[in-house]
Amino acid sequence: AISRATNIVIELKTTLNLENGGVVASELDRLYEFSISELLDANSQKSIEKIRSVRAVISQINEAWTQISPARGDG
Repeated sequence: AISRATNIVIELKTTLNLENGGVVASELDRLYEFSISELLDANSQKSIEKIRSVRAVISQINEAWTQISPARGDG
């Protein structure tokens, strides 16, 4: 499951447009890099705390995307 999560975050990272994405893309890149590192460490150290830290980061990103989603009907 950790390998699958790592692959998902890597895929998210590769879709960023760092040239045109400005500060948002740069910050997402930083968060994704942190998440990948934590997941790799979690796998080797068998650390649930590292998994929880990644889950918190990804949950915050997901919540932000949900709030700005055009599906909300106000955009």
